[in-house]
Amino acid sequence: MAVTTTYHKEDLRADLLRVGHAYVAASGHEGLSVRKLAAHAGVSPGAPYHHFPDKRTFLLAMAKEGFDELWERGSAIRAQAGSPIEVLTELAYAFFAFQAEKPRLVDLMYESELTRPIIDPLIVTEQLRAYALLRGAIEDAIPGMADGEARARTVAFWSAIYGYASLVGKGLLQPLASDGETSFQTWRDALVRQTVAAAILENTSDFKR
Repeated sequence: MAVTTTYHKEDLRADLLRVGHAYVAASGHEGLSVRKLAAHAGVSPGAPYHHFPDKRTFLLAMAKEGFDELWERGSAIRAQAGSPIEVLTELAYAFFAFQAEKPRLVDLMYESELTRPIIDPLIVTEQLRAYALLRGAIEDAIPGMADGEARARTVAFWSAIYGYASLVGKGLLQPLASDGETSFQTWRDALVRQTVAAAILENTSDFKR
């Protein structure tokens, strides 16, 4: 039986989020309820409502923390002022690492009721922030490119990186792996090399549909 604990308001919010992240990491977000959250935090059933009026608000807060962590990792990589190839390569591997460390949080951030059937405005804001960071890294390689070209390159880069991480996370590439993790690492490294090259290749006119 959970022991009810007295918290200052700031402590309670932080602890609820900590408990929520632990729950999602172990079991996913689908079965989480405010009542379960309170029980795992050791507080009364009504205590979480002082900070989160419903489950969705709480899930959004957890997703926001995930996006903030990704942003901090990405910003740190850009701040190192490496070459465009180095920055884009590190950004790709940073997302792969985050997805491997926190796959269920990534599901919440990108593939949950927060993104479908209509994406939540908070998630839109976070995606635009990440898009701007990635686009800036690509524009460092080709300054002055047209808006449409920069947008297309950024979307293509992100689609390749997220798509591969998603396929691996869901086990959908497993039937194609002849030697387990070695296959995945080989594919990942090749994907990063090719995706980075395509993102900063100045002339793509030779590529036809």
